[in-house]
Amino acid sequence: MILVKENKSFPKPSIPAPNVLIDHKNKENIPNTIKLHKKINYINNNHSKRKFGTDLSNQSINESNSRCTEIYYNNLIKLKLIPILPIYLNEYFKDIMFNLKVTEDFTELSFGYLKSFQPDINDIMRSILLDWIVDVHLKFGLLPETLYITVYIIDRYLKNRKVSRSKFQLIGITSLLIACKYEEISVPEMSDLVYISDGAYTKSEIISMESEILSAIEYNITFGSSLKFLELYNVMFHMDEELYMLSRYILELFLVDYLMLKYKNSLLAAVAIFIALKITKKFSTDIIPLISNYDLESIKNCAIDACVVIDKNEKSTLKAITKKFRSEKYCQVSNILLHLN
Repeated sequence: MILVKENKSFPKPSIPAPNVLIDHKNKENIPNTIKLHKKINYINNNHSKRKFGTDLSNQSINESNSRCTEIYYNNLIKLKLIPILPIYLNEYFKDIMFNLKVTEDFTELSFGYLKSFQPDINDIMRSILLDWIVDVHLKFGLLPETLYITVYIIDRYLKNRKVSRSKFQLIGITSLLIACKYEEISVPEMSDLVYISDGAYTKSEIISMESEILSAIEYNITFGSSLKFLELYNVMFHMDEELYMLSRYILELFLVDYLMLKYKNSLLAAVAIFIALKITKKFSTDIIPLISNYDLESIKNCAIDACVVIDKNEKSTLKAITKKFRSEKYCQVSNILLHLN
């Protein structure tokens, strides 16, 4: 069995430069000014006028505006109203986020495909398979993104091909193999995949299914996962390790529950942080619309279904994710939700 350690690195909070001036006279006005700050505009970037690349000679944020923004946020940080939020990052950040948003639109999965297209597979069976995939993913020590790619491939295939129950696990383990080839440096041996499936399928069956799945999804594996959006939000938010792991735990609960397919990945990532902040009370949830560009009503509507998923997990016998995030490696964040009930 080939083990690849997960990269467990977190961005360090940026420290305000020594020469940054803090406006102490306007401390009393700071709490009200946060409401006036505009959300990040990922969409209106005039991309239609660009043929290639980014014109760095015509940046929308000049030096004086950048400095005002820096002083503004340093004031908020000093008063502990918000975490460190470098809202204007480098010149590529908006392009990266914009591209992920566009990709998200045409890779979004339609909710309800199981009932309308799969006569032999239901949402409970999907959850059972994905719970097992989470356990296998953990045993192989694979990268976090590999799990999300695996689930995406499974859903894409189920949306396009009718599947019998006898082949359902084969689709799961083969999708994991494809995701590993796409994302990992070292890929698990075929014999390990046969062993982990308890010998239910042969190497030739896995190879044949690999070709079938890639053909069905037209070899299109790239997509903007909810984990990618969570990582980008973290670049702006600078969460501490516990808060980040709690957000990841909540996000993986969303991943295996069929109900959450109705929401976009960028929204799921925002809601995961929203719920994590509600639980830990480390910072105000007012910061979520700023970093995600979703209004508070959309976030709260998604959070209602999210709470249903979290409550369902507490009563479920499928505990792979809960056990995974109970380890010290993940700051034992699943115990936080356990103590709430």
